[in-house]
Amino acid sequence: MRQHTPPTIQVKAAGGIRTIDRMLQVRSLGCSRVGATATKVILDEAREKLSLPPITVAAAPAAGY
Repeated sequence: MRQHTPPTIQVKAAGGIRTIDRMLQVRSLGCSRVGATATKVILDEAREKLSLPPITVAAAPAAGY
């Protein structure tokens, strides 16, 4: 697709993108966007490769009236 579209058109990879390595592979093919349900896994892998600590999220207080 990248070869047949102008540079102003963004190409999105979706389906099967579950790891940082796969995401980097499709980026190297010219995809400028990635749709993934495994975002947490991908971000955790990226932080590990960069020697950064994992992201932690505090639990939100229970909503009530």
